[in-house]
Amino acid sequence: MIEDVGESTDPILEPVLLNQQFRNGQTRWLIKLEEGNPINYDPQFMLYLSTKIPNPHYLPESFIRVNVINFTVT
Repeated sequence: MIEDVGESTDPILEPVLLNQQFRNGQTRWLIKLEEGNPINYDPQFMLYLSTKIPNPHYLPESFIRVNVINFTVT
């Protein structure tokens, strides 16, 4: 879980948000973050982002990548 996210996300999270994992042979799933070496990736991994902004204005590209749930109580 990543808390206090603003109206934009860090570019290092792009491969995770776009679900860009790949297989190494038939044994493991890997994901490559930025220019580093690929790291192990669990297909059951779930990332939660939360914000304290009452009415955030995200770019349309953000809505395509993730599910946005508004838990605001009025």
